[in-house]
Amino acid sequence: MKDGNDWLLAGNIGCQKGESVRIGIDGRFLGAEGTGIGRYTEKLLENLEALDQKNDYFVFLRKANFPLYNP
Repeated sequence: MKDGNDWLLAGNIGCQKGESVRIGIDGRFLGAEGTGIGRYTEKLLENLEALDQKNDYFVFLRKANFPLYNP
């Protein structure tokens, strides 16, 4: 964090407070293959979609999992 109120650090990306951020989420385990991690990721995505319309989320999926994710 730089200057307390002016800059936030998200990974290696510095952005001014109040700006949107691009966030990548590993969704390869959605579905039956990864029930524990998959269910956690599914619920995380559901809640982020409901709570955060400011930031951009990119969900990385296996081709076989494309039909399982409906944003």
